[in-house]
Amino acid sequence: MKINDLLLKGASIAAPLKQNKDLIDHKKSLIADYKSLVKELEKDIKELECRTAEAEQLIIDTIVAHGSKAVDFNGLRFTAKKKPDKVKVVDEFMVPDQYVTEKLTYQIDKRHIMEDYKKLGILADGVEIESGEYTLLIKEKPEYKMKHSNDVVEFDDGTDDEEIF
Repeated sequence: MKINDLLLKGASIAAPLKQNKDLIDHKKSLIADYKSLVKELEKDIKELECRTAEAEQLIIDTIVAHGSKAVDFNGLRFTAKKKPDKVKVVDEFMVPDQYVTEKLTYQIDKRHIMEDYKKLGILADGVEIESGEYTLLIKEKPEYKMKHSNDVVEFDDGTDDEEIF
């Protein structure tokens, strides 16, 4: 190939090559922008999850402190449901053999320990009872009506058992 042919061929390739390089740089810039946006969105999600968990815990604490199981507000029923207590093995070697089941692996029968604890009031050596945590259930109540009287807000769900906060 002659030098002129190479120059002509190079000239015809130069413009698309420059466009491709510019496009690559632009897409790399977009990737960096999106990575930054993803990090920002992940941070926002974590903050929202944290605020949501705090709000749920506040509602649970309020319901439990008032000795009720649920509260109605703005057409929603918030129910604090206690998870069941569970057995926590503190020292598996101290647990009596009667609570150990044999499988391919060594396993402590926590259900059996809990049954004996509930029935007999006896807690096996090497374990302790962890109190179950509360979870919050939220259900929409279409028949819900809110009544106001003076500065006290009463929530009427149409049943006889009103709960006031």
